[in-house]
Amino acid sequence: MLCIRARLKQISCLVWATLIGILVASNGTPTFLSLSLILLATFAMAAAMYLYNDIMDYDIDKINKVDRPIARDVVSKNDAASLVLLLSAFAIILSLLMNTQSLLFCTTFLALGFLYSAPYVRLRDRFMAKQTIPATGALICNLIGGTAVGKTPPSLIYAAILFFLLSFAGAPLGDLADIKGDREKGARTFAVVFGPSFTIKLSIAIFLLISIVTAVSFSSFGFNILTPILVTAASLAFSWISFSLLKNWQSPEYCIGTYKKLVLSLFLFQISFLFGIL
Repeated sequence: MLCIRARLKQISCLVWATLIGILVASNGTPTFLSLSLILLATFAMAAAMYLYNDIMDYDIDKINKVDRPIARDVVSKNDAASLVLLLSAFAIILSLLMNTQSLLFCTTFLALGFLYSAPYVRLRDRFMAKQTIPATGALICNLIGGTAVGKTPPSLIYAAILFFLLSFAGAPLGDLADIKGDREKGARTFAVVFGPSFTIKLSIAIFLLISIVTAVSFSSFGFNILTPILVTAASLAFSWISFSLLKNWQSPEYCIGTYKKLVLSLFLFQISFLFGIL
């Protein structure tokens, strides 16, 4: 519970993406069984991925003084590893109970999550992979909602692609708090390679681009006028929150607090697609 609680906001974002995915794919009328199974599967696979990441980032989190139970030695790495295996098996079993597509997405998500942090491979230390792997995981969590009801309409694919872009832009902002440890460990994040200022400006540009693309193309994917209104509101919120980092990125505490606000804004972004099909 301590490990999951430390990552609950990030896990909840992915579960929320799956919830929106299944509601969009089913036009708001999924069966209780399919809804329950896919949300539990997403929760388990997301928790497994984040806890495995915390185990592998133990040394970096120590340097950055991250307030997580594994980094503080409140929970041993061996106990956390046992929990990762249990959660992974649970997610695979639940997805298997649904259909082959759900199983494929679940195993792909877990494989990417483990390769992201695994020793020797450690994709998080490779330039661009650090940004694209988490964003791909976010996209999968949207799409897996559709597989639970056997539908992947264009509206869901569009929502998943925009969520990918949003995650791609937001993930580097979350790395700002860890820039000291990333530099010492040689991780090639956007903030390390291009500098914090460029990273923040690039993220803001992508947030605004998402708003413009949605305003131009929403009707082509079957969304109503609420989608561009809510997406624009969320994009402007992301941009405004991120702008403050230009003067305060040197403070890890400020970066963590700002990133938490961005995570909360993700809920508004996702729900805009649900309102857009009602």
